[in-house]
Amino acid sequence: MCANKNGIIVPCKVQLRALLETYFSLEYLLEKDRKRRAACFLLVDYYRKLNYYKQLIPNTIENKNLLEGLKKHGFIISNLSPIKDIIRAYKNQESLINMPQYKEARIEYLKLTGNNTKNADIKWYSLFEGPKSVKWLAMRINRFDLHEFYYKIWSNQTHGTDLSTKVLISGDDGNGAVVQLRNMEEAQSIAELTIMFSLVIFNLMMSKTISMHKKEYAEWFLWYRDKHRNPIAQPIK
Repeated sequence: MCANKNGIIVPCKVQLRALLETYFSLEYLLEKDRKRRAACFLLVDYYRKLNYYKQLIPNTIENKNLLEGLKKHGFIISNLSPIKDIIRAYKNQESLINMPQYKEARIEYLKLTGNNTKNADIKWYSLFEGPKSVKWLAMRINRFDLHEFYYKIWSNQTHGTDLSTKVLISGDDGNGAVVQLRNMEEAQSIAELTIMFSLVIFNLMMSKTISMHKKEYAEWFLWYRDKHRNPIAQPIK
């Protein structure tokens, strides 16, 4: 992700934003009730896939709605051919959802969605009165600053709405210009943040899961800090 002389910085921000959201989720998952929260994490994804498969099964309401949408508003795909083994895939997904270890999470999920696919696009951490959005998730784990000053700002690059900031500029000839894709202005700061967030996540995993290796990790961290992190943080001369 870090840039070198041939690097491209802006796409790095998209990946870094995804890394930060992953960190928020991981921090929340490992905070407490790990078994139940892990079940929620997996179950919501299972239901997402189940609802997708249901759209592809002929003659279901979901399939009819999908075909109607494709016919009226499709760009490349306007119809669907029967998909081999889609029913088997659906049933396999159902079997995962109905496993005993997901019973509590399944009851909560169905309570929130009403078993309605229109309401199924919920976040796994929203179950059991959890945060309703990434912003509230960040506040819940006391990482609001990371959301406001990094995650939120990088949203513009992710969604292509940041053309007016450091992208469209006045050229030397007085006309409008677009900053070159390989502009290295933010290379150092993005590389430094990448290493910092990676270490934060690694620290979290070490402290919450394999703390018995705390001494070995501390020795490695000091070496890594001096060898890799600190040089990145030095001002470019």
